Amino acid sequence: MTKDKFQQLCEQVLMPRLGDFIHNQLVTMQETQDTMGRELARMGRVVDRIAVQVERAACHADQG
Repeated sequence: MTKDKFQQLCEQVLMPRLGDFIHNQLVTMQETQDTMGRELARMGRVVDRIAVQVERAACHADQG
């Protein structure tokens, strides 16, 4: 196989397949990051609610 034919084969077969693989990996990574972001936001809301309850409990303890 000549260098030109090998280059042509790579351009026709290898590069598109490699591009598809990378694209699929990036899509999966983006989906994972979206899920993680939503979970972190949810956890932040829970922590905020806990902090409010702790603050209220501390205020009631000071008054009692």
